[in-house]
Amino acid sequence: MARKNIPLTIVKPGTLAEKIVFVANADKQDNTIPYRYPFADIENYSALKASGFFRHATTTVSTDLGGSATADTASNLGFQLPNTEKLILLCRVDTALTADKHIVVTVKGSTEYGIADRTFKLAEDNVNQDTDGILVVAGDIIEIDLYDFGLLLNDGEIVITADGNAANDADDDHISFALIARMG
Repeated sequence: MARKNIPLTIVKPGTLAEKIVFVANADKQDNTIPYRYPFADIENYSALKASGFFRHATTTVSTDLGGSATADTASNLGFQLPNTEKLILLCRVDTALTADKHIVVTVKGSTEYGIADRTFKLAEDNVNQDTDGILVVAGDIIEIDLYDFGLLLNDGEIVITADGNAANDADDDHISFALIARMG
């Protein structure tokens, strides 16, 4: 599967407003939240650096120590995320789903820590909604709770997949994801 780090927006207390950047899901794409974010995946990095939040002179990290300055990579160096209770994962429905179809979003768990996969269904109509579904239309934004994934995040990363049942995975790119970290 293709790897795509979910774009991170860091929001500091007292910030009146911050633009949130989403990344579109794609067929067979792993949407990843790494424990250590490459600086290239922090959407408001330049503004935070200008305000003194980041004090280092460059976004480059040592590859000798397993670091990467490249977007959408796993890295041993980079910005360390706060605890999951300070993270907000958003899923946006960019385009209406195909009639009578749905998308199943899965937040992968951890067998090592006894965290089960969490799944929910985004449905176009009441028939596909079932008991575990959310009825959605274009423009809807859903918050995905990451509170119980703290140990998994400390272990490396959280992976989110989204797979629809439309023909030829036609709806897979109809949703997108964003990550917000609230910290001072």
